Amino acid sequence: MGTLKQKIGIFYRLPGKRYVAKKADYRTVEPGNGFSDIPTGHLEFFEKEVYPKTPELVDDYAYYPRGRVLYREKDGRFIVYADRCLMAKDDKEVILRLFGLSRAAWKRDEQYQCSGCNKELKRTIETAESLRKKN
Repeated sequence: MGTLKQKIGIFYRLPGKRYVAKKADYRTVEPGNGFSDIPTGHLEFFEKEVYPKTPELVDDYAYYPRGRVLYREKDGRFIVYADRCLMAKDDKEVILRLFGLSRAAWKRDEQYQCSGCNKELKRTIETAESLRKKN
């Protein structure tokens, strides 16, 4: 795979194994602390771009599996930090294709815990969602 399509960014896996991402060419992003990363966070991306297009979703950015693709300058490697729910081979293959990558280092990140990984988060979000819909 050529470097022309290689991207960095953030992503979600939504119900039905639909993936959405905000991406940028890693070569166009100014590196900071040795990594190229997009400045957009998951909260901003979810609230401004994902939820408005899919209002049937639970209205909380942390509910769905998510992750981030970075480029490490010192060794030219792409690193994917992701929810443990995204560590299955088929998810990894989709995410690599989504970002135009042939390979990457995969790391779990406790910051990325969806409702499937964190049952307390699931209860809290679903309770809030239920109350919101009643009002």
